[in-house]
Amino acid sequence: MNATVKTEQNRTDNFIDEPLASFYVRVVLFAFIMLGSVLGNAVVCKSILSLPTRQLLFSYYLVTNLAVAETISSLCFPFYFVYDWLNHWPFGDVACKLVFPIQMTAMFVETYTLAFIAAYRYRVIVSSCHQLASRSLAKVLLVLGLLWVAALIVVLPVGVMHAEIKLPSEQNHCRALFPGDTSQDASRHTKYSIARFIVSFVVPYLIISISYVAVAVKIKTHVTELNATRTNGVTGEDLPPQNGHARFIELETMEGNAWVQNENGKKTKAKRQTGKVGCPRHALPPVQAVRTRDDCSSVMNFEVDILRMIYLIILTFIVCYIPIQVVFIYEQVKGGLSDWPYYIIVRRYAFLLTCLPGAFHPILYGTMSKFYAKAFATLVSCHTK
Repeated sequence: MNATVKTEQNRTDNFIDEPLASFYVRVVLFAFIMLGSVLGNAVVCKSILSLPTRQLLFSYYLVTNLAVAETISSLCFPFYFVYDWLNHWPFGDVACKLVFPIQMTAMFVETYTLAFIAAYRYRVIVSSCHQLASRSLAKVLLVLGLLWVAALIVVLPVGVMHAEIKLPSEQNHCRALFPGDTSQDASRHTKYSIARFIVSFVVPYLIISISYVAVAVKIKTHVTELNATRTNGVTGEDLPPQNGHARFIELETMEGNAWVQNENGKKTKAKRQTGKVGCPRHALPPVQAVRTRDDCSSVMNFEVDILRMIYLIILTFIVCYIPIQVVFIYEQVKGGLSDWPYYIIVRRYAFLLTCLPGAFHPILYGTMSKFYAKAFATLVSCHTK
């Protein structure tokens, strides 16, 4: 989270104390959000780890990576909450050097994983099934590993500079002071924070936006081509495939309306094959070397099962993070907190909203993806027997 707890800086007597009822509401909501985030994302990870196959599609690995990052980030949020509540860092210097960098690293991974998912959704639309299924586990782990390494490099300066500082008021604060910075003037840290904000949020948001614009343009172009061929009395099936074997996936296919042919040659609705997860361990059909039309439809249904909910996942994340990013930009430009009497209260609720995606995303997985819905039900039934 870019807008780290700064209520200790430039605090004045103008701020109105938060009503006790509001504090209790925040505590209860925060507790439920943290519980839902940790447990929900743990189940998401368990759903994938329970599968013995190592040929899962790339979208499942991306969702699992997002769940891991959200779990790590959620485990750091209680430190933020207590720090802001007490206006004092009671956890020691080691925790000060670890908590903030770890949470920022996880946040970096979250935003870029969402960007990867958005870009990958575009590739699903324009690629053939073979291209989607030919990715090896080693390549997947390499890509995700490089993402975590890049996040660590970006956040490393914060980890080095963060330290527990004892103020004259006998309160301990956790701050990152760069060489030449002071408690009153931290201009170098401000420049670094703005640069990190651009790299961690602005760039992935641009990738997401460009990916969705590209998808919209591709769909519009495809619909226009279909209308033109129908006008000329030519059906879509009479058109030669592009690039030899690749074909554009229609919008209906992205919503799960794929059709396959059975043995008698009759068209039937393709069923999503989800497999069983948990105990006993059953594998999803391994996805490799797709050659037949039925295999292609199966692969596409696996991808559609995840990607059809990406709109809400990304939208939830962006909407919940906009308020805290506005707060961050304002404080960096102004050089401190606002003088508005209700600013601290509003800031605390903006932080609470930031915690929400980690708990809400697993709910989306379970309600919008048949694979995760079945996985969740299987895990629950196994542990309640």
